[in-house]
Amino acid sequence: MGRPLSLNRPAAGVPLHSFPPATLPEMLFLRHFCRIRPLLIACAWVLSLCPGCDREAADQAAGEPDEGLRLAVLSPAAAIILRDLGLEDAIVARHAYDKDLDQRLPVAGDQAGIDYESLLRARPTHVLLEWGPRDLPPRLESLAQRRGWTVRSVRLLTLDDIRSATRELAALTGDEATQNRAEALVRQLDEAWAPRPGIGAAAGRTLALYWTDPPGAAGPGSFHQQMLESMGTTPAIERGEPYIALDGERLRRLDPDSIILFMPGADAERLDELLGPLVRLDLRAVREGRIALIAHPHCQLPSTAMIDIAEEAARAMESWRAADHRAP
Repeated sequence: MGRPLSLNRPAAGVPLHSFPPATLPEMLFLRHFCRIRPLLIACAWVLSLCPGCDREAADQAAGEPDEGLRLAVLSPAAAIILRDLGLEDAIVARHAYDKDLDQRLPVAGDQAGIDYESLLRARPTHVLLEWGPRDLPPRLESLAQRRGWTVRSVRLLTLDDIRSATRELAALTGDEATQNRAEALVRQLDEAWAPRPGIGAAAGRTLALYWTDPPGAAGPGSFHQQMLESMGTTPAIERGEPYIALDGERLRRLDPDSIILFMPGADAERLDELLGPLVRLDLRAVREGRIALIAHPHCQLPSTAMIDIAEEAARAMESWRAADHRAP
């Protein structure tokens, strides 16, 4: 057996030849070590450039992050607000179901989960998502801490949430012009939701539906019902959750005076087909023709798009008022 190789230098004054000669295994080891020493030094140098590297980082594109605001936006509604603020060019990754942003942008996740490899390649400065009351994923928090990302869960459930989010997203820039744009958008929102003369009488008790088979309704606390109430309507549903699944029997009991369908992309030419289940219930709103279809692609997204949505709903309800005036 060879003796263990000592890596200590000889003590001062002790001649080198006083140490026993190296054994054959030691000589082979030293010879091999000398050959690979430059490679080991190079590897150590590369690793020193990437402190805290992990498997996720290996997938990251080479180079330092670009300067400036870089937004990974995992919320289609927040993306609309950012677009209206003039910040679309700062978006570097999108939600899987976001069909409004440039489709060449990488998808970095959805409400069910996050694509961390895509997120790392996007090199964001901020990660924006709608995560609700759940805790943020530990892996996301860990990556954000290591890479200096700002992670923000945007709440978008009510009218007040839309106003607040518009201001908060504008504040990310620290730019006065963008924040002024946010205030202008908030004023437009307030004007769109303001009471409209005569709408309350024309619409009566109004039911907002997201689909008809089976019926799914906007309830108290939803931004749709809040918007319609703010404009002057009376809600057909006064108690319950923001989203309510209805059956035929409950719909008969509600028997609303008017129904507004918020169904993105729905074909107005197929309205009779969409109403099929409601027609069979012989509801007052259907008999009297107080049905409005809002098919705007963003009509179910709580965002600054609600400016246009409110205008569409108002035009429909004003047409009912005009029809009432023409009736004998």
